[in-house]
Amino acid sequence: MDYIIGSLVTIATVVIVNRLIARQLKTQEEIPTIKYSQSHIYTLLRPYLFDEGYEKHSPKRQSMDYQDRAYTKVVITDSSAYWIKDNNLYTANVINGNVDSDTTQPVDTMKMNNLELNKLMMIVEKLREDDGNDNRNTRNKKF
Repeated sequence: MDYIIGSLVTIATVVIVNRLIARQLKTQEEIPTIKYSQSHIYTLLRPYLFDEGYEKHSPKRQSMDYQDRAYTKVVITDSSAYWIKDNNLYTANVINGNVDSDTTQPVDTMKMNNLELNKLMMIVEKLREDDGNDNRNTRNKKF
C-alpha cells in the first residue's frame, strides 16, 4: 500500500510541474525557426553572383546592326571632335557646335607626348565603351 500512495503522489507531482512549465513556455515569445533551404540561400546570394561568371548581354538584332552602320559615336573636347571609323581614329575641328568636315584627318600618335596620349586613351575608351562587338564569353565551360 505504501508503494501505491508513493506512486500516486509522484504522478500527481509530475502532472502539476508539467502544467506549470507548459504555462511558462506559452507566455514566453516563441523563437521562429529559420529554414535553410538551397533556394533561400540562392536568393540571398543572387545579387552577388553572375550567371556562369559573366553578365548577360542582349542578343544581336538587325536594328542594332543598322544603328551601328547609320550612326557614328563622336566625342567633342577642346573644340575638337574625335570618332572611330574603319578602325581608324579621326579628328576634326568644331565650329559653333558643328563638326567641320573639311578639317577631317586621321590622328597621328607618333608625334604626341605622354599627356596627349593619355588624353587620347581616355577618348578612345569613351568611344569604345558601349561597343557591342566585345564578346567576353570564351564558350569554354571550364572557366
